[in-house]
Amino acid sequence: KAALEWSLKEFPVLTKFALLGSSAGGMGLQYWTDAILAKFEDRKARAVVYSDSFVGQTNPGPAMLPYVQGAINAIWKVCGNSALDAEAQAACAAQTFTWQGQFAAAMRRHPTARFAMLSSKTDAVQVAFNTLFGPPYSQETFYRDATLVAKSFAEHPNFRAYFVDGAAHVLLSTSIFYTGSTLGPQSLEGEPSISSWVHGFEDCKAPTPGHACAGDTANVTSRDQPLPTGTTWCDVVFA
Repeated sequence: KAALEWSLKEFPVLTKFALLGSSAGGMGLQYWTDAILAKFEDRKARAVVYSDSFVGQTNPGPAMLPYVQGAINAIWKVCGNSALDAEAQAACAAQTFTWQGQFAAAMRRHPTARFAMLSSKTDAVQVAFNTLFGPPYSQETFYRDATLVAKSFAEHPNFRAYFVDGAAHVLLSTSIFYTGSTLGPQSLEGEPSISSWVHGFEDCKAPTPGHACAGDTANVTSRDQPLPTGTTWCDVVFA
């Protein structure tokens, strides 16, 4: 809060405004983005938002999402925070509030801002995190669920997804930013590379880059359909 107040005081005019949250920071990003963008609404020319290596899906599935996140929200005393508007406050108190819903609301309320989610297809840390809440959680299940979350975000025209082959965790604030692409954290053979895609994403004078993913095309619509084999595929939305 102190950093936010200091920034509002020191930067009355901005030409570019970027928000980034990696790993658990991506959780905070999904929660705070709407409120922060609103506070800077009168002074930013271009805004970009990056959720890096945090999808937030829940094992054993979407039906449990509000309850698992609700337990975490209670521990962190999320409900009642000034970042939530009246509607979100009511949902939080009823344990129907989700970080993904809050992030999607930010996309809807700030249509000129660009939103991105970057994740490895089999992110080892995110897979391990989900094993805490239910039955064994495979890499294939994680990627299927991450795809479904990204597809829900992709209903908003100002959202883009970037998927990386492999299990690397944190893509933007490590050397992987310079060495990685859709084909893996140590491969620049995928097009586009992570760094070139991000640079294009931040050039708000140019058209927004498309989604990025390497692999055969699949169409994942729900958790009820058979799990695709392996992770060398991309949903039709992101292919």
